[in-house]
Amino acid sequence: MKRVSKCGLIVGFLIGTVAASVFWISRLPGAPSQYGPRFPITKDPLPTNALSGVGSETVGFDVYTNVKAPPDIKKNEALPVCKRSPWSISAQWDGCFHIRDTIWIEYDKKLYQIGHFEKKVSGEDTNRAFFTMTKELAIDKSRRVTERVIIPAIGFDETFGPFPFHP
Repeated sequence: MKRVSKCGLIVGFLIGTVAASVFWISRLPGAPSQYGPRFPITKDPLPTNALSGVGSETVGFDVYTNVKAPPDIKKNEALPVCKRSPWSISAQWDGCFHIRDTIWIEYDKKLYQIGHFEKKVSGEDTNRAFFTMTKELAIDKSRRVTERVIIPAIGFDETFGPFPFHP
């Protein structure tokens, strides 16, 4: 009788654990690609008074390359600033690498696009699925934004920009 009660306790515990896990996982939100932007994206030009409150020693704006994630560069960071991030890239069906990015700044709870680039690079070694690459987002003392993309496996190293903060 004791053996049956211990087995029942263990089985009950396992079933309860699985049921609780399924319940909590079902309450989690979907994939990040399903999230909305952190702020509304506007097509309007940056207001002329946007630069009036910007200090001379800091960036002054939160800078984003992904509207669904926290800022890549925060407004209170000292100038100049450079952020490196590793990524993966693969050749697409046409055998080319499609390199693109959009840069936004947040002002008055809206995202304003200040830069965008796209480049198509033919792939020489497309037998591999993925290549490592590095992106360097930088802002100099004049608040010009550049993004450098480096893909060593195909010999690609290019800087896009500068994209100035301009009203």
